[in-house]
Amino acid sequence: MLMGDARPGCLLPPAKVTRYIDSNPVDIQLDIPMMGQFRIYLLMWDIQASNPFLETFCQAIASTNSFISKLSAAASASYAAQPRLPSSEDIYSRPERYTAVSHLFTFALI
Repeated sequence: MLMGDARPGCLLPPAKVTRYIDSNPVDIQLDIPMMGQFRIYLLMWDIQASNPFLETFCQAIASTNSFISKLSAAASASYAAQPRLPSSEDIYSRPERYTAVSHLFTFALI
């Protein structure tokens, strides 16, 4: 039985969560700006207990043979040939913060 309103491929319902990196409360639906990227959320109750899963997950994604790595490399090549146009909102959102790993995916650990 599934509980809650989160659905794959849909915007997240409004909710306050604690961001792991700085322990700040954020609105989950607003924390990552819309830049045409897929958002991949990793929801962990206990980071220390989840460490084996996180290590395996990160190694699998970082592999040059992974689906995400191949798509990310293709997106990087595409954006190198034709960069995103600057937006007036870039001074507020700092898009390079969200494209450091991939132009196609943004990961969030909550």
